[in-house]
Amino acid sequence: MAAATVAALIAAVLPASAGQDSARQAPAQQDSAQQCAAGDLTVRIAEGHSPLPDRYRSFMVMFNGRKGVDCRLSGGLANVRFYDANNQRMNVPFLNYAYLTPPYESVHVSETGTAYVYIKAPKGGTIDFPVARMSFDVPTSPRSEMSTTWPSSVNGPLEFGKIMSGVS
Repeated sequence: MAAATVAALIAAVLPASAGQDSARQAPAQQDSAQQCAAGDLTVRIAEGHSPLPDRYRSFMVMFNGRKGVDCRLSGGLANVRFYDANNQRMNVPFLNYAYLTPPYESVHVSETGTAYVYIKAPKGGTIDFPVARMSFDVPTSPRSEMSTTWPSSVNGPLEFGKIMSGVS
């Protein structure tokens, strides 16, 4: 049998993840973890590297588990609110709410396992919102509110992604 035919047969029989490192095989382990509760999680927001830095800024909401926590998180943030340094609510506009529409990825969360929500913000613009804090509901069991500091002022409208694994 030709080498190409053997390779095709092996590819057809083995799962796509065969031969990849254990970090890429984590989804099989995620199914056994319980859904996260809000008290299981820590959250922080940082500005990341935008793939189009001349047009957009990129922010990341990052969820980790507290010590000893092993759970899963999926869905999208809801009831998102922004506040300035004086704790006054700000009406930062959103482009769409597609992040609330299934399907969702179930992401393993632990002290070292991180779930992400990526946020795209236009660079420049006429309205600069001096955001200091963001609050939101997390799809935990039960659904709960979380709040964390926001790293810098931002222009809108913002575009939110769903809860997902990290991208490089």
